[in-house]
Amino acid sequence: ALRDAYDNDALYAFKVLFPSGKGFKFLAEVRQHTWSSGTNGVVAATFSLRLKGKPVSYVVPLAFVKNLEKTLTVNTGALLTM
Repeated sequence: ALRDAYDNDALYAFKVLFPSGKGFKFLAEVRQHTWSSGTNGVVAATFSLRLKGKPVSYVVPLAFVKNLEKTLTVNTGALLTM
């Protein structure tokens, strides 16, 4: 996909997500592309992006394993535990 973006000079949307759940979204065009091949047959590629506009930060919403019931009832004087 990056190689196609390099060939057609169009703007593409990118999203970077860090392990903390925070990240950035931005528009960019691919400006440079280089590649190399090692002696072990591994091919590596490097792409340079030119950002268009400011990156926008975002936070991935929390996902719950189990949602609580919408309503809970407790009798007066009963022990309330969570």
